[in-house]
Amino acid sequence: MQLPPLPAGVLQRIFDSIGDNTSNPDSLPSTYRRTGLKSWCHVCKAWRPVAQSVLYREVNIDVNSLRRARFLVFLNENPSIAVHIRKLSIARDGTDFARPAFPIYPSFLLKLFAALPKLRELGLFHVVLGGWPRFVPLPTTHWVKLDTLTLVNPGFTLNNGTERRRLFDFLKLFEVDKLSIAGDQRRELPGLVTHVFYGHAPLPAVRELDLYGGSPLLTITEWMGGLDPQRLCSVRLEPIRPKHLLYMGHLLRRYGRSIRSLGLYAGQVLAQRHSDKSFSMDVWKSIDLGACPHLRSLRLYWAYGWRGNWSSEQDALYSEVYQDILSRTSASATLHELDIVVLLSGDPPTAFDSMPANLAPVIEHALEKHCHLHRITVEISECLDLEKALEIMRGVLPQSVMDSSLLHFKANYESC
Repeated sequence: MQLPPLPAGVLQRIFDSIGDNTSNPDSLPSTYRRTGLKSWCHVCKAWRPVAQSVLYREVNIDVNSLRRARFLVFLNENPSIAVHIRKLSIARDGTDFARPAFPIYPSFLLKLFAALPKLRELGLFHVVLGGWPRFVPLPTTHWVKLDTLTLVNPGFTLNNGTERRRLFDFLKLFEVDKLSIAGDQRRELPGLVTHVFYGHAPLPAVRELDLYGGSPLLTITEWMGGLDPQRLCSVRLEPIRPKHLLYMGHLLRRYGRSIRSLGLYAGQVLAQRHSDKSFSMDVWKSIDLGACPHLRSLRLYWAYGWRGNWSSEQDALYSEVYQDILSRTSASATLHELDIVVLLSGDPPTAFDSMPANLAPVIEHALEKHCHLHRITVEISECLDLEKALEIMRGVLPQSVMDSSLLHFKANYESC
């Protein structure tokens, strides 16, 4: 008796359940997963397309030009596989930073996007972006629409060996729901502004921006008109050097009227203040949330696990900065939600002793300054004892605040 074939939906669930799902601590490592999926592709014809859809859902390639070229040939020769790719990462090998990088030119990206019709997520890690050909006009529409675009420490080159190219706004090629940029711009871009190719391309369409540090890519974007101010509505900022606060303050002033949700992670800069007593706290005046008159949600990160041991002095710095920022936030009726996220790293877990006495003034100040708040949520790292943390908070906050329907506590799963 011949058994009926398993439905494609059932096979999909089976293959997915064995994959390296980050939410499943018992899932197989990536290497074993891919080996298994490759084997399943050869079990029978009915299994192959389902196994391939899982195997090629996420693809990582090296920035090496030869491997890129082979990958592009593979996609064009196998469109039935290319259609399964939803997430693509192009990275420069961390052991290869001493060698000159192979630039990624717009011509390659155009061919790549044409070969990947279902691409939803793109990540470029430590790559060098090539310039635009001098006599080719910029596109008049976005090349591709993505859910997520991630850029980590991108570099630039204007010379491809045969012609001097023009610097252009790489982000103009995209319409994305979420843009994540990470970098540490230690120097400015002197003289490059004279090589910028402005053209008439549309402004980059970004709905959510996650900015870690500073990136020359955003400087170039500002030179060429900035982001589309009608699209940007959510921003998360994590400065790692004091000078990053200046640009982030400029970003808030420029796009503040469209921003509805804002997150701020102050830990990296405050760590420098802890180690350098000459560091001035006045740098935080750049973050004027009064520039966001329609802000509805504010998320403040209070991160444990800096360099060295945690101390009450570091807690006090957090309290000082966040109270000051709340003081300079427009006291309008639009701010409805305030989240304070207590993150934790380290083994054994950091104690929760000194923090509540410094957190309480922030909560009371928020209630005093923003009488239209609908909810204040304190998210506490799952590594901490939530019940014990609540007991400590009851000892430092007025009973009226603890009993208020505005204040809520819950576990946070972003750390540990």
